[in-house]
Amino acid sequence: MSIEQLWPRVKNVLKQFMPTAHDALLPPATDAEIKAAETIMGMNFSEDLHFMYRQNNGFHRHACISDFFLPGRRWCNVKDMLYYWQDVDQHVDQYFERSFKQSETDQIQWGNLMVKPIFQNRKWLPIGLSRAPGSLLLDFDPAPSGYIGQLISVSDGYTSVVAPSLLEWLDFFCIAFEKRYLTLHEDFYWMDMRSGLPKHINANNIYWQFYPEKLKPGVRTTL
Repeated sequence: MSIEQLWPRVKNVLKQFMPTAHDALLPPATDAEIKAAETIMGMNFSEDLHFMYRQNNGFHRHACISDFFLPGRRWCNVKDMLYYWQDVDQHVDQYFERSFKQSETDQIQWGNLMVKPIFQNRKWLPIGLSRAPGSLLLDFDPAPSGYIGQLISVSDGYTSVVAPSLLEWLDFFCIAFEKRYLTLHEDFYWMDMRSGLPKHINANNIYWQFYPEKLKPGVRTTL
């Protein structure tokens, strides 16, 4: 399914199940805003990401964080994306050095990892932010077992792969709510309804619970 087909479904799910999130969507970003960010970061938006930002420029920054289609994060506008990336750019070499020392201590084998064991990376494109430390990013420099453009979560030194791509995450999000596999609790966290008994879930890991066959044998999704 293309993003052009998927995006109206995303907005419909937001409107039906998360109306405060739907109402917090911002007007489209301009091509000039996107191009300026791409030039500074040295990365081009994928066609899917470009389309999304030309429809809506993220969520209003003062909206409730938990009530969104990105797990536990606010879909950020292009300006906030660039601000976060520039902050990382200033400190990434320090993060990189610390990470390699840690990985040697732990004897981590890169071959079975989806995401590199480093704290920050200039090739991680931030798309989801929160008031607490942590972010959701698109990873364009994955470890050997990962996917280029995979959706990752980074928080307090804990990194996990949320889904193989943003498009696959959005498709899962729509299916899960349309079929009532997931629902939103009144306190604004997701509940797994598949057993018939509501169960609180970790949204960062839920994709792989639904699609375990997409994981290669022995591969680690978390660090």
